[in-house]
Parts: sequence; structure tokens; C-alpha cells
Amino acid sequence: MKNKKKAIIIGFGSIGKRHYKILKKLNYFDEIFVFSNQKVLIKNKITKLEALKKINPDYFVICSDTSKHYFQLKYIINNFSKKKILVEKPLYEKVYDLKIKNDNKVYVAYNFRFHPIIKKIKSLCSNKNIFFIKVFCGSYLPSWRPNRDYKKIYSSDIKRGGGVLLDLSHEIDYINWIFGKINTYHKIYKKISYLKTTSKDYLNISGYIKRNTYLELGLNYFSKFPKRDILIEGKNISIFADLIKNKLQIINKDKFNIYNFPKNSLDRSYELEHRDILFKGEKKVCSYIEALEILKFSKNISKS
Repeated sequence: MKNKKKAIIIGFGSIGKRHYKILKKLNYFDEIFVFSNQKVLIKNKITKLEALKKINPDYFVICSDTSKHYFQLKYIINNFSKKKILVEKPLYEKVYDLKIKNDNKVYVAYNFRFHPIIKKIKSLCSNKNIFFIKVFCGSYLPSWRPNRDYKKIYSSDIKRGGGVLLDLSHEIDYINWIFGKINTYHKIYKKISYLKTTSKDYLNISGYIKRNTYLELGLNYFSKFPKRDILIEGKNISIFADLIKNKLQIINKDKFNIYNFPKNSLDRSYELEHRDILFKGEKKVCSYIEALEILKFSKNISKS
């Protein structure tokens, strides 16, 4: 009799529900469990981490509040071996020294790596002389979860890992992934809006990737006109991407092209991320070390 394949979703907020739906769709696991203290209509539900030992899952997906990631991941690492573990971004709310042992493999869910626009940009910019990159992401925090008081979610609480620097760190990850390590020479990281939060809602970075590749990065929580775009200028190439409208415009040696991608491109990126871990040999997914480097970068920014 073959062993049943089991997965566990740790945390069952909006992102946990999304992961649950995707794993069900994959039709790969015989059983999918949920760890949550919420009242949820899920048959396979547990409320204590100790119950994981009895279940012995093959795949762990940690999508609880950021401030709980370290304790939960440490428990799994110390009590299981040869498991695959996906942690929602950001990895932690601050830098921890946790050694991954017992042949466990840990990945972090920077799923924008699987968005078709980001993949296309990475391909287009390979071996190109890029001299300027401008990345911006602005949205309105109270509209993120309309059914919840925004003042009570972890994004609003600096002690629980809130703040645009970590909450919107997809931008930092895909910049690192496509172009290389960000170096800064000017930074502003503050709370500047009227939002009732203890977390910082505004980040502006001027810096560079390589000696002749300059970068502007802006993130905020207070834009009522949502915007998420990328402008890239290089020798014989200009690129503009709108990640909300799923539109990519390219001028390559004076030839102009427009690409329109499906509206569900972001949702699809979550599925492709799971597939990469489970079936394709982890070719694109963010590693634990890469995610830890983002935290170290964020720590340096926060010092200002």
C-alpha cells in the first residue's frame, strides 16, 4: 500500500485559503490539512503544532502572520527531516540565525518570479547594457482586506513585521533576481500618511545595481490609485511594464511591441511556484538564503 501524500497549510487567512485552493487543484496530495485557530469548515484541521508529528506531512506551507514564521519553521526543522517547506514572504519580521538541518529544504514565496511579465523582462534584459531602472508599487492598505479593520492586521503593526519594506518586498526580490544586488546611496523609510498604523508606509530608495546601472525604488501603503510598474532603459532597449493591467511595452532597436497577459497571471504564479517546488526541481523559486539576504538588506534600510 503506497503512502499517502500529505500537505499542511499553516495559517488560514486570505493567502492560506489561496494556497489551499491551489493545492487542491493540483490533485497531487491525498490529504491537505490546515493548522488554524479560526472557525473554518475544513475536515482536516489541527490547532496545535504537536499534532503535526502524527500527520507527518510531506509538504509544509507556512502562511501565518510574519511574526510567527520563525517559531513555526524552527519547530518543523527540529522535528522533521527531508521535507519541503514553503514560507510566505517575508521570511521573518527580523533577521534570525536559524540553521536548516535534517535535509529539509526551505523556500520563500516570492511568486512574482513566476509572473509572465517578470519572466519576460528577465529574458529581455539578459546580457543587455541596462543603465536605469525605476520600480514603483503603491496601494491603499485599508482596501487590502475589506472585511477586516486594517488597524488590526499585521501589516499595520511594526512589531509583527508590518511596513512596506517587508510587505512589498516582492519588488526587492525580483530586482535582485533579474539585475543583481541593490546598493543604496539615498533612502527614506518613514510613516508619512494619516493611516493609523505603527508601521512605516513610505519607502524611497536611490541606488545602483552595478557600477553603471542606476535604480529608483518607491513603495507606499497610501495610494488610492493602485499602481505597480517597472521602467527600464538600456542600450537599444526600453521596457515599460504595468503589473496591474498585465501589460508590457517594449522598444527594441526602434521596433515597438505591446504584450497583453491574462488577468489571472498573478494567481497563476502561485500555482507555478508550487509546481516548481513539487515537480520541476526548484529552478526559479526563491531560496532560504536569498530571502534571508532581503531581510538583511531591509535591516540596513531600517537603520536610517
